Amino acid sequence: MPAAAGVIAGVAGRDPVKTDSHDATTAAVAPLAAAAPVAAAAPVAAQAVPVPAAAAHDAAHGHHDDNDEPAPAGTWWGKALWLAAVALVALALLRMCGQAPVEVPVTAPVASEPVAAASEPASAAAPVAAGLHFGDWLARVTDGKLTLEGKVADQSAKDLLLAAATEKFGAGNVIDQLTVDASLPKANLGLRLGELFDWLKANASATVQAAGSKLALGGALGEALIGDIAGKLRGWFEGAEVDVSAVKPEVMKAADALKAGVKTFRINVEFDTAKATLRSESKAELDELAAALKEARLGGEVAGHTDNTGDAAANLTLSQERADAVKAYLVQQGVDAATLTAKGYGSEKPVADNSTPEGQQRNRRVEFNAQ
Repeated sequence: MPAAAGVIAGVAGRDPVKTDSHDATTAAVAPLAAAAPVAAAAPVAAQAVPVPAAAAHDAAHGHHDDNDEPAPAGTWWGKALWLAAVALVALALLRMCGQAPVEVPVTAPVASEPVAAASEPASAAAPVAAGLHFGDWLARVTDGKLTLEGKVADQSAKDLLLAAATEKFGAGNVIDQLTVDASLPKANLGLRLGELFDWLKANASATVQAAGSKLALGGALGEALIGDIAGKLRGWFEGAEVDVSAVKPEVMKAADALKAGVKTFRINVEFDTAKATLRSESKAELDELAAALKEARLGGEVAGHTDNTGDAAANLTLSQERADAVKAYLVQQGVDAATLTAKGYGSEKPVADNSTPEGQQRNRRVEFNAQ
């Protein structure tokens, strides 16, 4: 409205006569102009007020009608100016009102992302399987039949044992003397019972005593098989305590040990005292071993060992000479020399206590490490 107020003030300034009506109009319009802000717009051209043609002619030539009373000052011309001012103000107001309302962009409320529900508490870690626990039972073979006697913690453990045994021995060859004792810790029998019963079927002179996490072997076994089965049990039942101290070792032919899959075994040979000369009774053992090596197309190391009596250097030399003698004999029997090696260890690797005559005898040996 400041522009419209300026127009009104300018027009009013041309009229030297200020009428009461003019003052009243100005007073009425001014508050409106001040209250309603007008956006800047193109200037409004003043509207020409039409004048009667006769009046215009008389004015131009100085004529006037004698009957006409001179117009009182401010009556006609002042009214025209006043009307023009009103028209201008009205036009300005109309233009202001006719403008398109300014739209204030209203940002639509953004739907907040649903707050993710607090993550579920991590599920409890799966319980770690308890260590091995076999219960308390004995397995032994008599006349081709397996007897299981002792206690297990629950029926499921009993069923598992009987199923594994029946698979290897047959339904009519398993004697069940197991009872359930709920006071025992929950059983964890591992996953290799089948291998255990399969081995026991092939080595019927041995027994297996299970107690807690311990497996103890008894009975009699070929000497080469004792260390071999101890290693296998530790592999089949990881974490188990394996005890073979009660096993009675038996002499086993080297060829049989090789055929049984044993990797390290004794060769039953004898030498002259303090010499590397093979005695004749040793040749049968070596002949069978040579035949087994050729059939299996295997080779390996011939290892010489002594007890700890005497000079260590001399023992080392003697063990090397005896290993060389055995290798030479096997080569004579047709074993490929390129597949064999010979090494003497002296007294470095005892397998028994050297403080007893029996222990010393076991430590004086020649072994074969199949490769």
